[in-house]
Amino acid sequence: MSHRIAVVDDDARFRRVVRLLLTRRGYTVVGEAGDIAAALALVDAIHPQSLLADWHLPDGDAPLLLACLAERTDPPRILLTSSDAQAGAGLATAVPFVPKERLADVDLARFL
Repeated sequence: MSHRIAVVDDDARFRRVVRLLLTRRGYTVVGEAGDIAAALALVDAIHPQSLLADWHLPDGDAPLLLACLAERTDPPRILLTSSDAQAGAGLATAVPFVPKERLADVDLARFL
């Protein structure tokens, strides 16, 4: 069974590209969400092993998403991304961050 991942980004085109990238690398994309509320509902319903999530979402940012996920019994691993390469600068090292333009070039397995 392949690794089950969900993609959280408010840009539907970006979600499609990431779905293709992940699928080609052997991941199973089990869902997509465009905001934090939908991401949390997806986590509760589908229980993905990981989330690839944008830093900036319409209803909040990465620290809010992380805080909400921390309340879950078995939260998914998370890989944060953004077109703003400085977005992850203040994050704890336990939460990986990859700029969007580098997603295609990095070994995602080391994060997920």
